[in-house]
Amino acid sequence: MYLHKFSGSESGKPDNWKARLKIEVRDGQGDRVRNPIVVVSWDGATAGSDSFRANKDGKVDVRIEGLSDPSVTFTVVDIFKDGYRYQPGLNNASPTIVIDGPG
Repeated sequence: MYLHKFSGSESGKPDNWKARLKIEVRDGQGDRVRNPIVVVSWDGATAGSDSFRANKDGKVDVRIEGLSDPSVTFTVVDIFKDGYRYQPGLNNASPTIVIDGPG
């Protein structure tokens, strides 16, 4: 199982913005993985991490709110699904993206 896509965008005001993350997970044959759990961490003044359940197509579309840094780095830390193992070496996308805040 690997990270097929990881992208992001921003919206809001420079002192209170939100990042929208889009993630897609696939298996070793390139098929979508149903409902994996994706763990994401981020840095900055509101540093944190959270787990997000992907949908039946292996996709996560989530917003992280209350950001105030000029930019925030998001990292896919791990992916979990019974019967699968996350293999970062197969990733089609970097597990780390930087999203610049508005302004």
